[in-house]
Amino acid sequence: MKKEFKWVVVIMATLLILYVTRFLWLRLKNQNQTSTPLQPTVPATAIGGEGSGNIAQQVGCDSNCCSNFTDDIDEINPQANVGDCGGVVLAFQQYLFDNGFNPQGMDGAYGENTRQAHEQYLNEFTGPTPNF
Repeated sequence: MKKEFKWVVVIMATLLILYVTRFLWLRLKNQNQTSTPLQPTVPATAIGGEGSGNIAQQVGCDSNCCSNFTDDIDEINPQANVGDCGGVVLAFQQYLFDNGFNPQGMDGAYGENTRQAHEQYLNEFTGPTPNF
């Protein structure tokens, strides 16, 4: 019985070490990616004014790259979102940034930089994104 208990303790200690190592690695990775603070490029009027917290739904739709207003993000196929814009895109860009995947600006327009950050996010959890 003691021998079996010893193996359980060894396995549990190994799992704990792996968990802590992964946690520290992800934290270090996120720290390196976010070493320079990201400032939103959305004008205060598009967000609803200083400190109001109201995001205009059409935010980002007046950009050169994006004019397809959307209220949904295709989470599985990043390429399907290129050209989309709106408040949901801005919120998704913030989500990506908060989780260590920098979209290189938060403007409410789903362009190539947001697509790359989205693919990096998916690769982190699922492996490489397939070509559709």
